[in-house]
Amino acid sequence: SVTSFLIALVVIMVLMMLVFRSVKTGLIGMIPNIAPALVVGGYMGLHHITLDMMTMIVMPMLLGLAVDDTIHFIYFIGRNGWNTKCFSYFNKIRIAGAQISKTIFFSMKQFLPLSYHTKETIIQNDKVNR
Repeated sequence: SVTSFLIALVVIMVLMMLVFRSVKTGLIGMIPNIAPALVVGGYMGLHHITLDMMTMIVMPMLLGLAVDDTIHFIYFIGRNGWNTKCFSYFNKIRIAGAQISKTIFFSMKQFLPLSYHTKETIIQNDKVNR
């Protein structure tokens, strides 16, 4: 699972470099993509949480949200430019942050009910739905 996560990071890094047409932007864009996975992975290791089927689902979801939010932010900054007179740096973060917050809110709204179920309940519901 660690190997597949690293492969996904490399593929995402290459794609970000291609999309933004800049190696520098692609590398800088990887910082917010790696940070959530490192924090959650470190928390799981620190609290001795085993890596099983249910906990392995967390990393790809975090990576997907981080990539989506990074693309929102970098695209917004690239479209409006860093040095325009009408926008300050903090104003750009405020505007792009609103889009990112909406994405996170709706994702949490969809996945929060799963946190109230046990692993056995989710597996049992999966067997019933097949």
